Amino acid sequence: MRFLMIAAIAIFSYTSQAQLSLTNVAPSAFIDFSNSMPVTVGTNPSTAFTSVGLSPNPNGTLFPGRLNSNAWSVLGWSDGDVNYGGTNTAGDYARLGTAVPVTTGGMWAYTGAPASAANPTLMIQPGGGDFEPGSLTLRVVNNGTTIITSIDISYNLFVRNNESRGDSLNFSYSSDNFVNSDNRVSSMDYASIIAPDALGWVQVGTSPSRSATISTGVYVPPGQVIYLRWSHVTAGGSGSRDELGLDDINITATYSGPCTPPGTQAVINSFSNVLSSQMDVNYTRGNGTGGVLIIASTSATLSSDPVSGVTYGFNSNFGNGDAIGGGFVVYNGTGNGVGAAATTTVTGLPPSTTIYFFIFEYAVTVPCYRVPGNTANQATAIGTATSPTDYFRSRLTGAWNNSFNWESSPDNITWITATAKPTFFSRGILVRSPQIITITSNETAKLLTVASGATLTYDNAAGGGWDLDIAADASDIDFKISGTYVIFGKMPTLAGGATVQVYNGGIVRADANVVSNASDDFARLATVSFATGAVFHWNTTSSFQSSSATYFPSAAATDIATFRITQFMPFGVGAGSFTTINGLLEVNANVTLNSAGTKTFRNGIIGTGILTQGAINTIIIDGATAVIGGTGVINLFA
Repeated sequence: MRFLMIAAIAIFSYTSQAQLSLTNVAPSAFIDFSNSMPVTVGTNPSTAFTSVGLSPNPNGTLFPGRLNSNAWSVLGWSDGDVNYGGTNTAGDYARLGTAVPVTTGGMWAYTGAPASAANPTLMIQPGGGDFEPGSLTLRVVNNGTTIITSIDISYNLFVRNNESRGDSLNFSYSSDNFVNSDNRVSSMDYASIIAPDALGWVQVGTSPSRSATISTGVYVPPGQVIYLRWSHVTAGGSGSRDELGLDDINITATYSGPCTPPGTQAVINSFSNVLSSQMDVNYTRGNGTGGVLIIASTSATLSSDPVSGVTYGFNSNFGNGDAIGGGFVVYNGTGNGVGAAATTTVTGLPPSTTIYFFIFEYAVTVPCYRVPGNTANQATAIGTATSPTDYFRSRLTGAWNNSFNWESSPDNITWITATAKPTFFSRGILVRSPQIITITSNETAKLLTVASGATLTYDNAAGGGWDLDIAADASDIDFKISGTYVIFGKMPTLAGGATVQVYNGGIVRADANVVSNASDDFARLATVSFATGAVFHWNTTSSFQSSSATYFPSAAATDIATFRITQFMPFGVGAGSFTTINGLLEVNANVTLNSAGTKTFRNGIIGTGILTQGAINTIIIDGATAVIGGTGVINLFA
């Protein structure tokens, strides 16, 4: 068996779900898959791993032996991927325990010596369409008070080298959760020999089998996370694959000391040019070597202060900067220098509303904020305000939550520059051409339309985008797409009864499929209709769901939408069960069809890429007007 492990370390902000926690007081964690491993990576109360699947925060009394999918993500099995928060408790994810060699692909709890039922080893058995390649990723959060500057990681490896294939096991890390940007640490490489031996189940080297200290590029402020990933790929040879075990994962973080904040805090002196939706904030800098951060809020208090070590993005239009403690960052900079007076203009404010401002001086080399901040408040002038129930249409390219980018109207006739962003209280939301509206935080909508030539997208690609909750309204289709809608892993959440229509020329483009792993789910919903000429564009190297999967399920025989592929997918496409596309498959990249499940492309295959049948399976093209065209090549399994 061969198991390429790439341990990637990626940094993101993440606080709402369980994952492995490190702190200044408890900077280490040990995962041996026994009933003493941390409850946030297995069950609560902790139970020994028995390979019965993954689910979020499993109860140890009800579901002993599971792993916590809020801490672990597993990709590459033919029974589908499990991303963070997902559930799969069958097939490849639930092979149970064994003390003897196995041939069935999947995750096993190995209980043979030196392991036991009370203290098993996580064993991987790859196969032709299983974990080949594949990855196991652990998410770790910094719940300390200072920055993690380096990470020591070690673990034990076990191998049963009984087949004629080699296994490579490599360690790397990155600043995000994408394999393509991993930095490989060559001293951690492992490769088993291709020729089989009769040694049985053995440990690789002495304990620990592999260890390293990672410091270059590791910078994890409080409240943010890193990702550690083990990935498998073949390393030569042919035939069946060996078994490989992972155990005794030891992780220790090194924390920086407390930073030294400025001695003098900045202060807000006054307000000027106060209008219904904007005002000037006049302030004086303190003595920080870094600058000053200003937060605006409609609340008199912040639920949390800025965290030292974190650099916050700002936008002078209220509601568009980074969120902190219930407010939004409206300025982050040096003003006119240390100790000097300066002015910043804040726009997009609601009329007749008291706005509270909080100012924080900070030092560098990392942002070290002096807290608590000084505060002052000012009411905006009386003016025409946007009603939540108004109609909305875009007026500029920019962020959804920036009201300045929208116009509002009580009657869909008379329009003003909006003083609030659209929500699910609106009577209609239109993204107009050629504007690009970017969702930068969780949003809600009702009767949303993306016009031809317009684009709706997200800024949080690494996090899968943001939640977009779409309300149901019986008066019309709830989400209409004639332009381009870009997704990264999270699909919109549709209220009961809500429907989506993608029209001729409309494009839903998946540029990633991370975190929720639901980009492909959007095209498999019965409540989402793709008309003739509509396109579902798969523009990511992640594989889409192909196990018992039907795309364009509501398509009538006369509806011919296109499933377009423009990126090479290392894992390929296919599973042991069927994959159906009730439309036209357009292959503009090299694609391999794996596993034995039947592949149905109802209306044919076109494109410029190479489609390779990589295993014995059946390809069905049965539409009345089906075509095979383009300049690409179809290679059938020989």
